[in-house]
Amino acid sequence: MLHAYKLLYVFGILIPLTGITYYLGSTLLVSFNYEKHFNISVVFSTIFYLIMSLCLYVMDEITMINLIYLIVFTELFTASYRYFYCKKFNIL
Repeated sequence: MLHAYKLLYVFGILIPLTGITYYLGSTLLVSFNYEKHFNISVVFSTIFYLIMSLCLYVMDEITMINLIYLIVFTELFTASYRYFYCKKFNIL
């Protein structure tokens, strides 16, 4: 079960990160009528995830830990994008 410990530890990073992403997106951008930027963040994060998944597939590196890292980086990308626009529009 030592492998599961590392996976859960990395996966645990998503708990606060998902909360931040949700707050910046649904609570701020959508509430202040910036739905366009909210939707663009979803599209960009999906594209980022698909491209990186394809890279992992091509390099034959699809493992559980790599997929969890990819999910964390995708969520971090989404949070960064939304944070940038929240600061730009002075709603944060």
